[in-house]
Amino acid sequence: MSNSNKSLKVVHLISGLTIGGTELQLFRLLTHMDQSLIRNSVISLIPGGAVADWLREAGIPVYSLGMKSGRPNIIGLLKLFWILRSERPQILQTWLYHADLMGVIGAYLAHIPRLVWNIRCSDKDERYNRGLRGGVVKILSYMSRLPDAVIVNSNAGRVLHESLGYKPRRWLKIPNGIDLESFYPNLEAKKSVRNELGLSEDTILIGLVARWDPLKDHATFIHAAQIVINSDHHNVQFVLVGYGVSKNNIEFRTLIDRIGKNYSKNPEKGRLLINKLHALDERKDISRLTAALDIATCSSTGEGFPNVIGEAMASGVPVVSTDVGDVRELIGNAGRVVNRSNPQEMAGAWLELLDLDSNKLRKIGDQARDWIVSNNDIKLISRKYKDFYCDLAFVTKG
Repeated sequence: MSNSNKSLKVVHLISGLTIGGTELQLFRLLTHMDQSLIRNSVISLIPGGAVADWLREAGIPVYSLGMKSGRPNIIGLLKLFWILRSERPQILQTWLYHADLMGVIGAYLAHIPRLVWNIRCSDKDERYNRGLRGGVVKILSYMSRLPDAVIVNSNAGRVLHESLGYKPRRWLKIPNGIDLESFYPNLEAKKSVRNELGLSEDTILIGLVARWDPLKDHATFIHAAQIVINSDHHNVQFVLVGYGVSKNNIEFRTLIDRIGKNYSKNPEKGRLLINKLHALDERKDISRLTAALDIATCSSTGEGFPNVIGEAMASGVPVVSTDVGDVRELIGNAGRVVNRSNPQEMAGAWLELLDLDSNKLRKIGDQARDWIVSNNDIKLISRKYKDFYCDLAFVTKG
């Protein structure tokens, strides 16, 4: 890395700052970065979000373009231009597709020296190839030579986007980082969460932390929950956490009702589904809720590196995940990997883990945490970003 006493200014442009995997990854990355060397600020395409408040509390400037989700407009672009002209960063780092597109235009208009995209997706659901989002991805494939580099958090993400026509000047893989000071084995959390939910201490909790979004495939998780309810494991309940995951969400409630009525051969057990599912909506105590689980789950149809799996592993919790991104490499022997959109396989993996004795489950949890400590400590990942930014800013553009 080139040596210099000059601090770098990096502006991060992101689609939104509600609580989600990418948004939390950005927050943890910036709050663990060397503030004396890298001066970060964040611009959100849409207003508000809990992560915006957290960033401000950490002393990181946050701006909003005030746009509607998924709808770029000329007013937002003008705001982006004026913010970039005011901030004058050496690097504009964009996160997620709509921000990538806005970033190309904003960097050109404001004469930002370096532009970097950050890609998080690896196995795109077919629904993401249609409509405005699909159009944006196609446009970006033609523009992919414009940024100085494209960062991916998985090998699978690079392979997918190469198949979509991405041909950047440089690919760089930096996996997600996990905050080991927040995510760790916590017996007190197991007790307090069960007490909060009105459950006995010996209740088995299987959980999914994911916002309400087609990509997260809550239907598969809920189908699998009904299968387990139909089994002989009577002491299992399910926790769902994430923005929009609430029984006040009509789509979510309708999904539960439909599965409970149609998926169970026993109507009585079908009615149990709504009582055994605890939908907690968006929460700030994700580390506590994760540590309380006996099994953590990712049911997504397309992610490069599911944060929820890394966080559960750091918490010493065995995991079951759909086969997305680099998840097989990540999980190793720390859980089970199942095919996407297959509730029978997911339920079978849960039941297989539940049939293990406590010592074997504890060993799986210990192996999981050891892997994350060695490979995905947020301090290590933050240094990788810092070194990359410094190298990028201080080299002569060829």
